[in-house]
Amino acid sequence: MEGLSRPHFRHPFRKYQHQILDQMGTPEADLKHHIVAPAGSGKTIVGLELIRRFDESAVVFAPTATIQQQASCTLTPAPS
Repeated sequence: MEGLSRPHFRHPFRKYQHQILDQMGTPEADLKHHIVAPAGSGKTIVGLELIRRFDESAVVFAPTATIQQQASCTLTPAPS
């Protein structure tokens, strides 16, 4: 996973995505969160950003091929 070890996103986060990310705290908090939002609101992007910020291994389950593709297209290798 060397190419994805430092992913970044191509677009800025939306205001409400920033609010969610700010409320999640730090990885040391050991809290569990459940994000409820409508389709197309960016839950997958928020989840991927949390994985990046916490810098921990993660297993991502996606219910559809569309969501799987969204996750893989959202991440790009970090610039050198």
